[in-house]
Amino acid sequence: MGTRPMRTRSRAAATGLLALALLAAVACQSSASPSPTPSDAGASGAVPSFVGAPDLEATLPSEAGGITFQTFSMSGPDFVGAEIDQQFIDFLNGLGADIDHVAVAVALGANAAGNQSASIFAFQVEGARASDLTDQFKASAEGCRPSSGASPAQSCGAPLVWTPGTIGGKSVEVAEPNADFPTPIALYATGDTLYFVSSTDPAAFEAILATLP
Repeated sequence: MGTRPMRTRSRAAATGLLALALLAAVACQSSASPSPTPSDAGASGAVPSFVGAPDLEATLPSEAGGITFQTFSMSGPDFVGAEIDQQFIDFLNGLGADIDHVAVAVALGANAAGNQSASIFAFQVEGARASDLTDQFKASAEGCRPSSGASPAQSCGAPLVWTPGTIGGKSVEVAEPNADFPTPIALYATGDTLYFVSSTDPAAFEAILATLP
């Protein structure tokens, strides 16, 4: 798929899912309370509640490593009217992708005791290659730009350092924990889909990756 500029509609529709994924990693370590249901999350404004990519959502586990997940998904057009996020725009532009060719699924969860938590974000970009998805995600994260009214540290956090590895039988890129993102983060790409996985529990971290396609 050749690189082409995103359409105006795509820019207006792009939401901060890359930033949200990184923030979820922080939330995993700061509060392991059970995750809200999609309807509750939407009502609070913390996480949008959409149904738009059931096939992608079905690739996410409902339980793994003792973590029970709530899942939801959205199609590209569901982004219309959402807040613009430069990282997400950069991610799609780097892939030569259009918002209409994007689907996203999310799983948020915690264990029964409420002391361990995890998050999974799946980004499906029609026609993209697995290696390009990983490279563009890392590049867009490195190019994080502060949002209006926020300092660079508030918007971006400390830079992430990625190392290739194998977890749960999957070839992944793992971000070394730092002061801003102390919870392990893994990127796993297969086909046209990129999975972003984070968990406070190392055993669950491995179990989650093992369940993915």
